Parts: sequence; C-alpha cells; structure tokens
Amino acid sequence: MFSDALRGFESYYWQLLFLPVFAAVAVAMLYVIKTEFRVVQAQQYFIAGLACFVFAVMLDYIDGVDRYYDYVIQHTGINFQSLEHFSRAFEEMVEMFGVGLIFTALLIHRDSLVKR
Repeated sequence: MFSDALRGFESYYWQLLFLPVFAAVAVAMLYVIKTEFRVVQAQQYFIAGLACFVFAVMLDYIDGVDRYYDYVIQHTGINFQSLEHFSRAFEEMVEMFGVGLIFTALLIHRDSLVKR
C-alpha cells in the first residue's frame, strides 16, 4: 500500500512521510496561538510565519519535479543549474522570513505579558 503511494508521488519522498506530522503540529500551534496570544498582531505574525513554511514546502515540492524546471527552461532559456540554485535559495529565504515573523510574534507576545 505505501509502496503504491511512493510510486505515484513525483517529488521528494520525505514529504509523504513528514507532511502529516507537520500538519498536525501546525494545527496544534494554531490552537495554542489563538488561546494564549492575547494580542491580535502577534497572532497574525505567527500565522504569516506558518504560511511562509507552507509556501516553502510547496516550493520544495516543485523543486523535486523536473517537469516544472523543464517548462521554465524551455520558455526562458535559463540553464538548469542557475534555475535550481535560484529556486533553492528562494525557498530557504522564504523559510528564514517565516522564522523572522514567528520570532516577531513571540516578542510581541512577551511584551504583552511584561506589560500586565
């Protein structure tokens, strides 16, 4: 059964294994954020950070499927190595931006606790 799912999956196999775990953790985090963070701005920053991680995983999925790169190469003339490097660097940048947003949310939350 699991081997059938692997055969039909085009991208990196780690995504099949860890995506359900990541989704469960994200749902738990959203629950904690909504119940513990009193400042709406902190909630928004945290959710935006999680959205960056979701977007980064989507970019990582695209990175594992060669036909998407082939399409871009055919229509732009960029070589494979340059496109792959740009794609991976952009994906890592999105993740780092998400971490920054989450840290900002935690600082806003901490500030609201100190002011009580």
